[in-house]
Amino acid sequence: MLLNWRQRDALSKSIPSLLHWVSPTQVHKHVWPVVQQLLQDPVAQVRESAEWSIPLILRSVSCDLVMNSGPEAKKWSATVCKEVVSWLKDTFLGNEFDQRQLYCRICGALGVCLRFGEYATPEECWSNHHSWSLSSSSSAGDNDYYYHYYSSSSSSS
Repeated sequence: MLLNWRQRDALSKSIPSLLHWVSPTQVHKHVWPVVQQLLQDPVAQVRESAEWSIPLILRSVSCDLVMNSGPEAKKWSATVCKEVVSWLKDTFLGNEFDQRQLYCRICGALGVCLRFGEYATPEECWSNHHSWSLSSSSSAGDNDYYYHYYSSSSSSS
């Protein structure tokens, strides 16, 4: 990629919105390789922005449309999901602390999506649960895709 880090960060932040408009095969063929590069970017802000794309990529290649399209589609979906998870493990579970941290944050993002998996979109998920909110700015670098948990116990204190 020949973009400067701010352009790469903007690209990272726009991928989750893009995933709603492309087919699962296009996600695998075109979007996933870009996300792989962004997750290995030398700038931490770019990597942190890209990590929120992983749950949405996995969801898009394993969506009901793919799963209900027959045995070949189910096999394709399982293969792609396995490819993504294997790549994450092979790439980020090494000896470097910052890579392991990124892996843990990606797992956290996956956990959030699994917790609210019954919703069609992230926006629907966040709007139906008042304890979660999508922040437009973050104390950790103004990342639009950080989700902050506001527990009812901390708000009543």
